[in-house]
Amino acid sequence: MKLPYTEVKSAIGALTKAINKSKNLELSTAALDLQSIISQLISENDDLEHENKRLKDQLADAQKSQLDRSNLVKYKGIWIVNEQTRSEVKAAGNQINDDLLAKMYCPVCLGKDSRLVSLSGGYSQYGYAVECPVCKFYTVLKRT
Repeated sequence: MKLPYTEVKSAIGALTKAINKSKNLELSTAALDLQSIISQLISENDDLEHENKRLKDQLADAQKSQLDRSNLVKYKGIWIVNEQTRSEVKAAGNQINDDLLAKMYCPVCLGKDSRLVSLSGGYSQYGYAVECPVCKFYTVLKRT
């Protein structure tokens, strides 16, 4: 259970007041030391929570970019997420939408760095072409 910092601070303040009323110098000193230690622990806990969140986010990103190579299929020199998507790309002709492009990956980046880099696409003088935004790999998928 995580107590809010304000509740901890309030409890320490009440303890300090009670000890100060007792006029016992040793208890007062011990209370101040305890207050300092608790403040440091709260600060360290906050830092650890932020680090934990950052690491969880990194892990989630890594899992998203991790690929299952057994499902990838090649189509005209590029990698596509699976056979169903390859069929959709074939059927789309020159009407490839952004959803399909997001499932089409650069063969150079995948081979060199094992990175899934989605391709961008558009019309060129030769037909519908795709290009890698990272390494600039370029190929024409559909001729006009």
